Amino acid sequence: MLVTTTLLFLSMLFGPFGLSSVAEAAIERDLQASMSAAPERRQPIILQFSSTESANSVQLQRTISRSERGAMIQALRQRSAAAQPRARKILAESGVSPLDLWMVNALALEASPQLIARLAALPEVVEVRLDRILRLPVRPAAEAVSGVSPAAEHWNLAAIGAPALWAQGLTGAGVVVASVDSGVDLAHADLAAGWRGGSNSWFDPNLQHPTPFDADGHGTGTLGVILGRNSGSGVAPGASWIAVKIFNDAGMAFNSRIHEGFQWLLDPDGDPATDDAPDIVNNSWGFEDDPGLCDQLAREFQADVQALKAAGIAVVFAAGNTGPVAGSSVSPGNYPESLAVGAVNTLLQVPGFSARGPSACDGRIYPDLVAPGVGIQAPDLTADGLFPNALQTVSGTSFAAPHLAGVMALLLSDPGRPAPPLADLEAALKASATDLGPSGADNAYGAGLVNALAAFNMLNQVPQLAFFDPTPPANDRLVAFGHVPPGSLADRTVELLNSGGGQLDIVGVDSSTLPASLSLVSNSCGTLLAGERCALVLRFAPQELGSVAATLAVSSTDPVQGVQTLQLEGVGNTLPSPATLVTPVAGASEVTTTVLFGWNPGADVDGDLISEVLVLARSADFSGASSFPLAATVGATAGVALAGACGLFCFGLLRRQPLVAVGLVLVIVLTLSACGGGGGGSALPASAVTLRVADLQPGTTYFWKVQTTDSRGGVSESSVRQFTTGF
Repeated sequence: MLVTTTLLFLSMLFGPFGLSSVAEAAIERDLQASMSAAPERRQPIILQFSSTESANSVQLQRTISRSERGAMIQALRQRSAAAQPRARKILAESGVSPLDLWMVNALALEASPQLIARLAALPEVVEVRLDRILRLPVRPAAEAVSGVSPAAEHWNLAAIGAPALWAQGLTGAGVVVASVDSGVDLAHADLAAGWRGGSNSWFDPNLQHPTPFDADGHGTGTLGVILGRNSGSGVAPGASWIAVKIFNDAGMAFNSRIHEGFQWLLDPDGDPATDDAPDIVNNSWGFEDDPGLCDQLAREFQADVQALKAAGIAVVFAAGNTGPVAGSSVSPGNYPESLAVGAVNTLLQVPGFSARGPSACDGRIYPDLVAPGVGIQAPDLTADGLFPNALQTVSGTSFAAPHLAGVMALLLSDPGRPAPPLADLEAALKASATDLGPSGADNAYGAGLVNALAAFNMLNQVPQLAFFDPTPPANDRLVAFGHVPPGSLADRTVELLNSGGGQLDIVGVDSSTLPASLSLVSNSCGTLLAGERCALVLRFAPQELGSVAATLAVSSTDPVQGVQTLQLEGVGNTLPSPATLVTPVAGASEVTTTVLFGWNPGADVDGDLISEVLVLARSADFSGASSFPLAATVGATAGVALAGACGLFCFGLLRRQPLVAVGLVLVIVLTLSACGGGGGGSALPASAVTLRVADLQPGTTYFWKVQTTDSRGGVSESSVRQFTTGF
């Protein structure tokens, strides 16, 4: 009765829960809704304060030196103390002890609606918001890569060039990397020796484990990719680590605990006079339930990232497993201050799960970089030390981001030069990345694949020659002209880049060994400064049928590879004419589930042997398509059909050449009508090829086309038709 009377009085005086208009404006809508739904329940909240005059001394707009970190921490504490006296007095009177989040000028606590109303009415309080819960990222299923066993070969480490820096003695020694994750299994042989140790090297804001522990294995795996030792899984095996276990053993993290974790990283031992902060912070998590957003909720940790960056600490985030839709960036990775890392597979292609840009926060290219994130070998939980060398094969941008953190550790451990400023380090990593996908930075690959050696060379002003040809993959040094009819010509432009630093001179391009059909048309290359490009224009002008291959040598002042080569390939060949589709007609509906396909075959003016394949799929992009090959023939006349003994479909076959069976027991039938009807058809000309496919799904739309291939590998495709089966 007393509670009801009090609520009624406050409602009459100030509105619901005693909210003045000022207080109501400060309380976020979700919190207001939660208060209305449960008026007697204490709410987990974060109380955000505005800056005060003393905060002007906190210069978060610039990066400070390590010697200035202590002063920065003191200034942040003073800002918080100056802004919060009245709120703290109210809390003390109410018997509430808040969590002090001085780095972001906030307090975290549980409060009744009435207490929330009093606090929100203070003019220095700019917002009262729910202390939300973030869940540990869900790992995507590993993508199968045909014929590759990546985990056994540590393909990921070779892909980013880590062995090249190991060969120069760079292992990450002397560099401290922080893991902000589910924890670390200290019993793992890959990680035990790398722990910095002491009370300033492990923090569990959930107060569940006083020493390193991991209930999930996610944090153990991500840290192992950064610096795993015994198994050879780590990029920077000489680096040391500290860790914040932001996720509790149930895989959940309150926002306040994440704030507290970031705050601890700035001053692990609580003494601003001692600089024990890490050099790099890896974050393999994000707001994956809300991709493509950068609203107030998504910006929850922006002030934390700004503070760490201002202290000269590198902050790396996973780009998110929210692809392949454009604009699927994830916070905090999409903050302007963050470095977001997407994933590539063993073929250096972005998998479907990797988030795409642009960034929802500032519209920049997103992700910033990519690194291996499919089929990665990493440490696993040891069952309390029973299996100290346990390994797991993992996928996700969670495991791509640690590659960048590890490469940063390698570059910062160079004893031959002072550690580069953070801005220079980030710029070098982007500028030296191996360009993948479309030329230049894009919203799938970012600036490209992390390239440890190229970044090292750029930072150390060592020139390095890189090639980018117009046919993907752009950096394979293979210039493919494709099929060019005799008497015609095709040009290809190859770009040369100084992906290192200093000055690179292109001394010569030797085209003297090229055959008559291949030539160097123009050469704009001379002296290249760091990041500069030049172009070679190459031409293929075949005069006869046949394949041509040759090598073009490029000489430069690259100190490692003074002479490098390009492989040139082309085929003198006229592509066959495409097949003309006949039946089913375009847009046919109520087609039976046993379909007779018919088309007029393609032809080859060069007289080459040709073969044709019916391609059938349920999607317009032909993903997951089924292919039904036909045997080969010369020319374009038809007249013999072959019926397959498998009972599922029958083949049409062109004649004028000896018959070739394609994986089936085939029987010669002298009339095309032997394959029967199929629905949705039209009258078939005598020259048509037919093929029956049975057991299609009812009520389904299908897309089909025919590919015609000649004996020299030239391929042409028919138009695409669609039809829908009946029920």
